[in-house]
Parts: sequence; structure tokens; C-alpha cells
Amino acid sequence: MIIVLYRKSDESFYWKEVPSGVTAGERRLRFDKAQDVLDSNAADHLAALTVPKAGSRLLRSAAWRGESALVNMLPITLPTEIFVASTPHRGPKATSLLLEADGPARFDWVINGGSFWSFHDPRNSSCRDIVDTDQVEAIETSYLAFHEDLDEQHKFSFLLRQTLRHQVAEDLNWEKERKLLYFRAEEKNAPAGSIMNRRRKRHMPTS
Repeated sequence: MIIVLYRKSDESFYWKEVPSGVTAGERRLRFDKAQDVLDSNAADHLAALTVPKAGSRLLRSAAWRGESALVNMLPITLPTEIFVASTPHRGPKATSLLLEADGPARFDWVINGGSFWSFHDPRNSSCRDIVDTDQVEAIETSYLAFHEDLDEQHKFSFLLRQTLRHQVAEDLNWEKERKLLYFRAEEKNAPAGSIMNRRRKRHMPTS
């Protein structure tokens, strides 16, 4: 296992292996900005991590042979504003109301403690039925995205996930038990790889 750090100021990356057998009192990693840069020069070091430290040296890492990889990390571009409103409903009740209402329902929002959050203006969608429209306010996204309170951070993280699910709803399904998105099959008995390669050609929003 490795940990990768990203520095926004100069778009640089740094990595460090998490050593095995670390006890609870030894959980701090120290990064060297000169030696731990994650760039093309780090390829051999990363490949070496996949070779067993004990046993035959005849086993070689697949990374040395040049192996394609599917990266499931997405860049996030946050909008400048987020819409906040009061609501008399809890999440399940709000969901029920949207499903019963006319027009397309959307669920890229989060409700917690009588507060509604969304990146879209609820007054312009079916969500107008679940909020107090005269209490809708647009505030700076950065205020909530980098809030010091842990509960607010979790709420914002959940909103990001809900927004992603909304944006990729045509291609991906949600696996509730494992909490992950997966490509649904379009064709019976079609290999997953062929479906994914087709879909990569489409533009998938990342914000």
C-alpha cells in the first residue's frame, strides 16, 4: 500500500510506501520532497513493491512489462456556489415526494437537520417541492467544502457522491452493499471490457 500526496500550488505528487507491521504508535510517514516525487522516475521503485521480498527472483512485476491500468480517480471541479435551503422533510420523505411528483426527479442533494444542500438551484427543478423556496440561498462552495466541522465534511462528501451518481446515471448503477458505482451491461453476455471501452469514448462530467 502506498499513500500519494498532491500539492496544488505546483501540481506535484509525492508518494510513500506504508510499511507492514506498523503498530498503533508508529503511524506517521515522513515525505522527502526530493526523493519521494511521483513521476516517471518512480516507475522502477513502484514496480519493485509488487515483487515478493522473499522467494524466487524469477517472478517479475507486471509493471515492468508495461501493463495497462484503469484509473478510477476523477478530477473534481467545484462550482463557485452551493444552494442551501430549509426543508420540513427528512431524506426518505423528500425522496417519496419527488418520485410522486410530475416531471423528472433528481437526487443530487443532501438533507440533514432540516437543511437542504445542492449544487443546483432547487427552485428550477422538481426539488422545489421539498424545500422552502423563499429560504433558498446561494453561498460560496468553499465555505462548506473546507469546513472545520467533521460532520459538515461528511455531509459535503455525501453531496459529491450524490452529484456524481446523478451525472453518470445513464451509464452506472449503484451497489448499495459495497457502496460503489459499476457499469451496467448493455448487451447480454458482452464482456465488460468492450462495454467500458465504448463508454470511455463518451464525455463523462467530472464536476
